[in-house]
Amino acid sequence: MNALIKLATTALEGFLSAHLPKLTSDWWQKHVIDRLSFQQQRHVQERGCTSLRDLDFAALLRVLDQNWFELSSALSLPKEARNWVKELQTVRNKWAHQSAQDVPPSEMYRDADTLERVLTILGTTREVLSLVEATKTAALTHLASHTHSQPTNAAAASAQEQAMQKTDAAPSHTAEAHRSTSLFAVGDLVGLRSNPTVVMPVIEVLEAITGERRYRVFQNNAKTTYYESQI
Repeated sequence: MNALIKLATTALEGFLSAHLPKLTSDWWQKHVIDRLSFQQQRHVQERGCTSLRDLDFAALLRVLDQNWFELSSALSLPKEARNWVKELQTVRNKWAHQSAQDVPPSEMYRDADTLERVLTILGTTREVLSLVEATKTAALTHLASHTHSQPTNAAAASAQEQAMQKTDAAPSHTAEAHRSTSLFAVGDLVGLRSNPTVVMPVIEVLEAITGERRYRVFQNNAKTTYYESQI
């Protein structure tokens, strides 16, 4: 992930260099220095930074965030994209103080997905986006192996619910036979029947509770559960 952040730093610097000078002739002072935090301003002064290339990823993200109104108005950027930028600031702070071994695959996927969303609106090259996509795929693969190697709390809870239901009514053998094999597996990309344009990765296959299997997916950077008939 740190390698991707390094590539993202170059992409973000290129984006800001292309668009900030168009805002005003005094863009370096008004749209860069004045938008940095006090600590970042002091760092720039101490190092004698005179170019966006001299700034690190955290400073560049702040410049993007603090100039969002001006840039989004000029470039018609999607409104929800600013939330991705703010989340990416949190991702950067986490990775600046954390090793890869401490990050679970589900979190790795979410971080890479946020990075991909921001890089997409920046017009990043297909090569860089492919590297981010590869990281997401690797995280899903790791998550799949982890899920199949040990039972999850959700699966244990489902088993307990099934046991409780047996005291009230006998299970439907027809339904159980119909749902004995899941239609989707961890890592599959699925869409909603109600909105096929929404595509999400399956991160966990949950046991059937009422005769219909459920799936946990990543949707809008959050975990969501759907029944099989919904996807």
